[in-house]
Amino acid sequence: MSNSALVFTGVATGFRAAKSPLRQHTYTFRADHSYKGKPKVTVKVVTNTESAACGVKFTRGARYLVFAGKSEGRLVTGLCSGNTAVAKGTRPLKAADLPAGVDPATIKQLGRAKPVR
Repeated sequence: MSNSALVFTGVATGFRAAKSPLRQHTYTFRADHSYKGKPKVTVKVVTNTESAACGVKFTRGARYLVFAGKSEGRLVTGLCSGNTAVAKGTRPLKAADLPAGVDPATIKQLGRAKPVR
């Protein structure tokens, strides 16, 4: 979390493919809660195109906990950032919302959730 400029939960709503493998895909999210930073309701995050280059894939319609850093004025995320799918909904995260294998202590580490408006 310390390397992230923005940490939020939100639903993946859009995807724009990179025009070449050397560029980055762009995902759009509808943010519902912020754990670090002040996101707008619509957040665009870029990631490398290939998983070998730490690119991550998000599924449209699924809700995620997203950790994004800033690079060249854009929000960037990757495989090692800590992103994870979470339970659908719009409430702050609870331990039960995390997938199996994710430490419930993550919720405490995130701190207090702030609604995104």
